[in-house]
Amino acid sequence: MKSLTLSIVFILVAFFASAQSQNASSNQTVTVSLTDKIDITNITGNDPTLTFSSTADYASGIALTNASSFQVRSNKPWNLTVKANAANFSGPVGNTMPASALQVKKNGGGSFVGLSTTDQTLVAGGTRGVNSVAVDYNANPGFNYDGGSYTLVVVYTATQQ
Repeated sequence: MKSLTLSIVFILVAFFASAQSQNASSNQTVTVSLTDKIDITNITGNDPTLTFSSTADYASGIALTNASSFQVRSNKPWNLTVKANAANFSGPVGNTMPASALQVKKNGGGSFVGLSTTDQTLVAGGTRGVNSVAVDYNANPGFNYDGGSYTLVVVYTATQQ
């Protein structure tokens, strides 16, 4: 009887050993190719207006806090600069108001800088990822210009480091 039991055990072991699945494997190297990317978007969606309606406005200027907000998306650290696209505002005929009558700064920090056609740094060392930057404007033309609408295009440039 012992030999029959041993024979059955041996047959069962042999059966289960041959019934186990066999393995084979193969390797594959997958490459993800990334390029450096950056973009900037005006997320405020409007063009700010600073309206001078009193002599006090002309005497001390007008500040507009959180005038615009921008979103910078970058996969590397970045800098944000600002400049005017022209040396002077466009305005009523015969009136030339310099771009420097408008000042800008990053909301919550720094000092106002008068605009010119030269890039000036607003943010140095921005972090990779999705970032929001709000800016404040200050206009102080004094009493030197006739009434009317004066416009200037302000250029914000985000550059990877």
